[in-house]
Amino acid sequence: MTTLVSFNGPTGGSPKLGWCWALTEIFYGTTEFGGPSYKQSMMTPARVPGTVFKISAAGQFTTLVSFNRTNGASPSARLVEGRDGNFYGTTVAGGPSESGTAYQMKPDGT
Repeated sequence: MTTLVSFNGPTGGSPKLGWCWALTEIFYGTTEFGGPSYKQSMMTPARVPGTVFKISAAGQFTTLVSFNRTNGASPSARLVEGRDGNFYGTTVAGGPSESGTAYQMKPDGT
């Protein structure tokens, strides 16, 4: 076994529901909490509401999206790659009503 990524808070925490293997041969996934603004002193995961990341089979890791409550929080489903090459997912919190979001993301995270 080879560990490709060890999540540590700033890279995300609690990866959920498996990865999406993209046609570009890169894995895409989400973490329920964490992100670049994570601080060890933050004991409540909801304060840093998750990420979308990509990782190559060789282990090159990149955080693509850091949720900020405005754009969603706590991704809750596996990403799906659409025929258009974009990825789609949902969050269980955040957004204008704090009831979650559905989002579209390009492979570069925009």
